Amino acid sequence: MEIPPPYHVGPTDSAEPPLTTEDLVAHAHAQRQGIPYETGEQWLERLPERLRALADLILSGKMNAGDPSAQFAMAEYHVSDEDPTVMLRWLRASACQGYPLAQVSLGVLYDAGDSVPQDRISAYIWFSEAAQGEGDAVEMAADLNAAMADDERAFAQGLIRQGRSALIDCRLR
Repeated sequence: MEIPPPYHVGPTDSAEPPLTTEDLVAHAHAQRQGIPYETGEQWLERLPERLRALADLILSGKMNAGDPSAQFAMAEYHVSDEDPTVMLRWLRASACQGYPLAQVSLGVLYDAGDSVPQDRISAYIWFSEAAQGEGDAVEMAADLNAAMADDERAFAQGLIRQGRSALIDCRLR
């Protein structure tokens, strides 16, 4: 009768070290939970993604409760995303509630055509809205006012008189 070889944990024909007991337990637990097993290195590689998800969860309570400063913070957090959808969602939410920094930021995006179609009228309206609480916005609105044609200016001022509810950004929410 042949004696079976001793039980080996982990790969035996490679340079990789054998799995530790902790790794085996974690692997078994992950399989039972239906989630992919990750080594410590794989977990650390995904740490920024995990921290971002955690920040989303933490801030979402205040953001969903309508806190414009939290909404602006989340927009700023997502400003470097490849897809600007999330950033624009939170920036518009904050701006439509009257948060001056969000209004100036949205005006700058419209003026430059960055992440949104270039629209001097929308930029002028957002700068004008922000001018009540943000000093730089007064100068930005004045510069755009001087550059706009008479019909653009009249249309923009009519929308301003109607209030934020007339703005497409606030109706989209």
